[in-house]
Amino acid sequence: MNFLTNIFRRLPLIEKNLLTVIAILCYCTNLLAQNPSTSFGNTFIHSEGNMTVFDLHTFESSFQGPQPGIIGGERVPEKGYFNFGEDGGWTGAQDGHYIDGYVRYFGNGNFQYPIGDEGKFRPAAVSTGTYVEAAYYGVNPTNSITSDIRGGNFPVLPGTGPFDSALKNPTLVRVSTYEYWDINGPDPAYITLTWDPDSHIDSITSNALNTLTIVGWNGTEWEAIPSQLNTNAIDQTSEKIEFTGPLSYLYEGSITTSVPIIPSDYEVYTFGATCDDIYVQISNDTTICTGASVLLNASSFDDAEIEWNTGVTGNELYIFPGVSTIYTATAQLGDCVASASVFVEVNDPSVDLGDDIFICSGESVTIHAYTQIGMEYYWSNNTFGGDEITVTPTVSTSYSVTVVDSYGCSAADTIDVEVGIKPDVFTGRERSVCLGDSVFIQAFGSTTGYGYMWSTGDTTDIITVSPTENTTYEVYLTENGCTDTSSVDVMLLIPSEVEITGDTIICPGETIDLTAFGPGDMYTWSTGDNTNTITIAPANPGTYSVTMTSDELCDATDEIYIDIYDESFIQLNDNIFTCPGELATFEISGIYDSLIWSDGSTGNTLNVAPMETTSYSVTTFYRSCSIVHPLLVTVVEDLAFELGPDASICNGESITFNLDSISGVFNWSTGDTTSSITVSPLINTNYSVTITSGSCVVSDSININLQTDNCPLDLYVLKSVNELMPDYGDVVTFTIEIGNNSELFATNVELSDVLPSGFNYLSYSSSQGVYNEITGIWEVGTLTAFQDAFLYMDVEVLSQGIHTNTAELFDLDQQDIDPMNNQDSVTLDPQASGAIGNLIWYDINGNGIQDNNETGIEGIGVELYELQNNGIPIDIIYTNAAGEYYFTELEDGDYYVKVIVPDSFMTTIPMVLQQLGDPPSDLDSDIDNSIEPGSTGIISIVNGSERIDCDGGLHKYSAIGNLVWIENEDVSSTPNVYDEDIDFMADGILIELFDENDNSIETQSTVDGLYLFDKLSPGDYYLKISGLPDSTALVDPFIGTVQTDSDYVPLNPNVGSVGFTKIITLGVEEINMDIDAGLEASTNVPIELYDFWGERVFDEQFNRLFWITETEVNTDYFIIERAIDQIHSFEEIGDVTAAGNSSAREYYTFDDLDSRSQGVYYYRLISVDLNGSIQESNIISIEVLEEESSKSIEYKVYPIPSSDYVTLEINSPVEQEFLGYLVNNMGQNVRKLNKRILPSGLTEIEFDVFDLAQGQYYLNFYLDDEQHITKILVMN
Repeated sequence: MNFLTNIFRRLPLIEKNLLTVIAILCYCTNLLAQNPSTSFGNTFIHSEGNMTVFDLHTFESSFQGPQPGIIGGERVPEKGYFNFGEDGGWTGAQDGHYIDGYVRYFGNGNFQYPIGDEGKFRPAAVSTGTYVEAAYYGVNPTNSITSDIRGGNFPVLPGTGPFDSALKNPTLVRVSTYEYWDINGPDPAYITLTWDPDSHIDSITSNALNTLTIVGWNGTEWEAIPSQLNTNAIDQTSEKIEFTGPLSYLYEGSITTSVPIIPSDYEVYTFGATCDDIYVQISNDTTICTGASVLLNASSFDDAEIEWNTGVTGNELYIFPGVSTIYTATAQLGDCVASASVFVEVNDPSVDLGDDIFICSGESVTIHAYTQIGMEYYWSNNTFGGDEITVTPTVSTSYSVTVVDSYGCSAADTIDVEVGIKPDVFTGRERSVCLGDSVFIQAFGSTTGYGYMWSTGDTTDIITVSPTENTTYEVYLTENGCTDTSSVDVMLLIPSEVEITGDTIICPGETIDLTAFGPGDMYTWSTGDNTNTITIAPANPGTYSVTMTSDELCDATDEIYIDIYDESFIQLNDNIFTCPGELATFEISGIYDSLIWSDGSTGNTLNVAPMETTSYSVTTFYRSCSIVHPLLVTVVEDLAFELGPDASICNGESITFNLDSISGVFNWSTGDTTSSITVSPLINTNYSVTITSGSCVVSDSININLQTDNCPLDLYVLKSVNELMPDYGDVVTFTIEIGNNSELFATNVELSDVLPSGFNYLSYSSSQGVYNEITGIWEVGTLTAFQDAFLYMDVEVLSQGIHTNTAELFDLDQQDIDPMNNQDSVTLDPQASGAIGNLIWYDINGNGIQDNNETGIEGIGVELYELQNNGIPIDIIYTNAAGEYYFTELEDGDYYVKVIVPDSFMTTIPMVLQQLGDPPSDLDSDIDNSIEPGSTGIISIVNGSERIDCDGGLHKYSAIGNLVWIENEDVSSTPNVYDEDIDFMADGILIELFDENDNSIETQSTVDGLYLFDKLSPGDYYLKISGLPDSTALVDPFIGTVQTDSDYVPLNPNVGSVGFTKIITLGVEEINMDIDAGLEASTNVPIELYDFWGERVFDEQFNRLFWITETEVNTDYFIIERAIDQIHSFEEIGDVTAAGNSSAREYYTFDDLDSRSQGVYYYRLISVDLNGSIQESNIISIEVLEEESSKSIEYKVYPIPSSDYVTLEINSPVEQEFLGYLVNNMGQNVRKLNKRILPSGLTEIEFDVFDLAQGQYYLNFYLDDEQHITKILVMN
C-alpha cells in the first residue's frame, strides 16, 4: 500500500488521465491482493476509479500534504470507490483518518464503513448485503452541498437532492440539519448510524434521547424508520459490528434500525426525533367525600417534566376539590407532549325524608328516604338496610336516617310525625221511606256540635232526605285535624200499583162504572167515594182519580180521562167548489161505529157531479149517539186563484207555488203539470200557470226577482304549498282554494293573493276565472251552492328567512256571514344554503401566507358560532385529510369561526394580504382572535352566499430553556463554564420569563437542572433567575461556548442572587435550548425563606404582606421594596427588624398603607445580615382593581396572625349556602365549619384555633359552588 500511496502522490491532483488512473488502480489491486496495507492520506480516487484492499488496511497520517490521513474519492459524475474485499478490514480510522467519498464492500457479511467528511469521521454499519456502498456528508441535507478536498465544492449530492429537513412526515418533530449518509444496497439489512457532539442530537431531540430515530428520504419527504438506541455504542475501531463502545448519550452513541430495510429504498439517511413513545401513567379514577383530600400520582420518562392542569409541576398533586373534577397531567419530553387524565369524583351524598307528616291516632305512615342508589340506611328506630320504614306512633315522634354510600360518605335527615286524636262518629239504624216521601237521619260524636260533612253536602248533625232509590248516606266528622266516617242506609219501601178500568168515551147523558183494581185496603176517589167501584154520569169531559192505601205498602194512585162524544171526533171535507158537471168527492174519517150518506150509501167516500149548487149529508153512529153532518157542493162558472204579488229572493234560494186546493189540469210556464212547483231562478224570471177544470179555464203569473241585499252566505279560503322548506332558488307551487259553504249562490267573487318580497312570480293555472299577477286579484266569478274553485301559482324562492303569503276574499255581491274563514296564510322557511369553510394549514415559516410547500392539517376542530348566540357554538367539525372544513346549509346572518388550536400550536399572523390592501383571499389566515382566542372576525351570509375563503394558519410554538448548574469546587473544573459529568445540577431554581410587555410566567428547574418555557410565540423575551440556594451566586456570564456558558447577568454584582438575560429574539418554531445559568459558592446571608405572600385588606383598602423564615443566622433586618405596574422599578417602602438567629420558624407582617390606588403592586424582600450582606426574595404581586366594591363576594379574615379565635366576615349580595374547612399543610381537615344558609348582607363566622400548632393553615370555604381559599397564620 505504501507503493500505491506513492504512485498517487506523484499524480497531479487535478489534471489526471482517467485511463492511466484505472490502469494504475488495477495494477495496485493486484499488488494489494494478498498483503496488509497502510495509507497516509493525500490520496484521491478519480471518476470510475477503484482502490481495493483484500486484507487489513491501516489508516495513518504523515502529517504532511494538503489532506494528511484522508483518502478522497470522486463523488460525481462517476464515483471513485475505495473497495474492501470479502476478507478486507480496517483499523485506525478517526477524525482526520477516513475515506472522504464512497466505500464499497464486496463481502456478504456485516461491515462498518470508515467514512467521513468535513474533517469528521462518522462511520455507518450495514448488517448484510453484497456490494453495499456508503458515503458520509457532513453538511445540511437541505442544501446537500459538501466541499471537495481538492478545492471548491461538489454539486448537490446525491443527484436527487437536496433533501429539505422541513419536509417531514407529521410523526416527526425534527430532522437533522447537520449531516446525512448515502447508503445503497439490494438486500434487506440493519443499518447503524453514529453521532458525536457535532451531530447536535441534544438540539434535534430537545435533550430527550428517547425520541431519537433514523429517518430516510423517500423521494418527497423524510419519514421515520423504526429504530433502537444502542445501549453501548458501536465500537468504531474496526470494520466489525460490535456494540462494545461507551454508553450512548446525547453527545456520543449509535442507533440501529429495529427492522431490516433495503438500503436503496431510501435515497439518504440521517437523524430525526419522533414522539411515538412518550407516555403518561396516572392514578386511577377515584371517589372521595366532600371536604376530603387525595394525592394523585403521574409518571412518564424519567427526564420528562410533568405539569398538572392546576399549574402544579411534579409527579404528585395533593388536592381537596370541592366538586368533581378532571385532573390532567401533561408530560413534556423535549418537543414531545403526552397527557393523561384522572376523574376525581367528589361524592356529596344527600338524603331527603320530605316534609313533616301529620297522621291520626291508630294510623300508620311509610317514611321514604330519597337519596342515591347503593346506600346503606341507619334509621333512628334501629331499623337497618331499607330505604323506607312504616311506623304507627301513638304520640308525635321525630324519625331520622343516616345514609352511607360505598365510599363511606354519609348524609342525614330528620322528619317529624305529628299524631292527632281521631274522633268517633256514628249514625242511627237503617231507615225506610216511600218514593217521594222524606225521612230525617242523624249523626252523633262531635264534642263541639260542628265538624260534620254529609255526602249530600249538608254540615248539620241532622239532615232530611228524599231518596229516589235505595241510598247509603255517609257522614264525616273532622276534629283535631283527623276525620272519622260512618254511614246509614235509607231503603225505599216496596211500591204498590192501582189501575182504573172503564169506558173513556160516552154519549151525553150516559152513566158508566169505574173500577179500581189493586192490593190495597182502602180507596179514595176524586169524587169522594171510598169503594173500589163507582158509577158516574158526567155532563162534561174530565179526569177522575183514585188513591189506594195499605198499612205495609206505599200509597198508589191512578187516573182516567172521560170524554163526551161530539162532532170533533169526525174529520170531513164538507164544502167543495167545482165547475158544473165536475166530479167532487167527500171523504170521512174519525171515531164512529157506522155511517150512512144522504144517498143511502155507507162507504167512506161519496162522489157527486152536480150541475148546480147542491146540499148533501152523512150521519155517524157511536154507541147510543148519532150525529148528522151537512155537506155542500158549490158550483161556480170560473175558478178563482192568485199566485200572489211579485217576490224577491237571493240567488240560490227556492220558492214554492202551491195550488193543491184547486182541482183541474195544470200547465206551468216551466212545463210542469203538477198543482205545486218549486223554482230556483238564476236570473229575474216571470212564472205563469193555466188551470183547466171542466169548462173552467183560469191563468195567473208572478215575477221573481234576484236580490243581493239580505242574502247571507259563507265563503271560505284555504292556502297551501307543496314545500314548506325549499332551498334558495327552488320553484314552489301555491294552491289557493275558495269554496261556498251555503245553499245560496255567490256572484262576482274576487280573491286577493299578492306575493311578498322574496318570491318571483312565474305562472298560474285555475279551475275558473283569471288571475292578474300585477294586482294580485283572482276574478273567480260565480260560486254555486257548495261549489269550490282552485288557483295554482308557481313562484321562485329568491331569499332565505321566513316568508308569509296570504290569500283573502276581496269582493262579492252578497254578504259573508263568517269573515273569520275569508283568508288563509302559509309560511315558508326557505332552507338555508349559505356555506363557510376552506383550509387550516401548517404555516411552516410563520409568514401568514399559504406557500406552495405548506399543506393542510387533518383533525383540527373548527367551531361555528352565530354572533347573537351568546358564545355557544352551533356546530363543530374536524378538518379532513387535506385540512379542509365546510359548514353548509347556513341561514343568512352574521357568524364567526373558532379554531380549536392544538396545545403545541399557535395561530399565525392574520390577514397579511388584506393588510396590504388586497381583497379577502384564501391565501392568508383569517384567524385574528378579534372575538375570542382562535376566532375569525364577523362573516356575513347574505342570500345564501358562500364564504369558502376562511382560512387559518397554524405553526408550532417556540421555546426557551436549558439547565442550571452549580460548579463543583471539589473537582478541578473550568471556572464559569459548565463541565459535564463534573458540575452539579441545581433543582428548584425559580426562572421567570418576561415578554416585551413585561408579562411574565415562571417555572423551576428539575432535579436534572433542566427548565423549559414552551408554547411561546415568536418575539422578544428575557429571563430572570432567583430563589438561589443558600450561599450561592451567579457565575460570570458569557464565558465559554454557547452550549457551556452562563447567560444570566447578576442584577447586583456584589450579591449575584438575582440575574437577567439579554433580550432573546425567538423565530417561528425556534427552540433555543442554550440559555444556561451557572451558580457558585457565595457568602450571602444564611437565611432560609419558607414563604412570602400578600393579601388585600378590602375594607381598609391597603395591602398586607406576610413572610415566614425557616432559619436565620446573624440577620439584622428586612427591607421591603415595591414596584407599581413595572416590575423593574423597585423602591424601598419600609423595613422590619429580623430575629437575628433562629432555628425555628419566624413570622413577619408589613402593612403597605400607601396602596389605595388601582394597579399591580409588586413586592420583594431584601434580608440584610449583621455584616451588611444582603439576599433577595422572590417577587409577589397584588392586583388592586378600580372598583373593589364590584367584587362578586367580599370577605375578610381577622386577626392575622391569631392565637385564639379567627373571624371570617362575609358580605354576601344574595342568600347563599356556606360550607368551610380549615386545612393544614398536610392537607388534613383540622376544623369543619358546618353547612348553613347565609342571608344577604354581612355575616360573621367565628372559630377557635387555640389548640392548633403554630404555623400556616388554609381556610377553604364554599359559597354555593364557588370556592375561596385564603391563608391563616396561627402563632402561640
